Amino acid sequence: AASAGPGSQPVPGAEEFLIRQMGVDKSGAIAIGDNVRLGQRVRFMVRDERGAREDLAAHGTSLKRRALAASLSGTPLPPPFATLMFTCNGRGTSLYNEPSYDARTVASYVPVPLSGFLANGEIGKVGRTTHLHGFTCAVGVLRVAPQTEPGAES
Repeated sequence: AASAGPGSQPVPGAEEFLIRQMGVDKSGAIAIGDNVRLGQRVRFMVRDERGAREDLAAHGTSLKRRALAASLSGTPLPPPFATLMFTCNGRGTSLYNEPSYDARTVASYVPVPLSGFLANGEIGKVGRTTHLHGFTCAVGVLRVAPQTEPGAES
């Protein structure tokens, strides 16, 4: 199950949901691995290879678009020097039927050294709040902080 993150304004899109495991007991009751508030929006998700590939590509394309928009506006982003990636151990070969798919895909969008590991819970944002996620690929692009002009206020 997926739920809109607490403290954030939910916006349609995969990046705005927390993914939680769920199950159904013998009585038919649904159990979700997190607290759910009365009135909270919940979405049932299916773990599938095609959706995971499309979502990762959409995030990579979005990253490229933001960098291009910044360059066109005259305020280019500092170039990345490394990428950190923490992907769920429920992804990888068991999801994609091939090794290192997430790492190779991220590297195709950000061609800098990449490091990270498989995890059983990944830390990332939903809206403006940080959460512990499951079945996700959390990526951080590291950039050198822009230099300020001598005498400029910080």
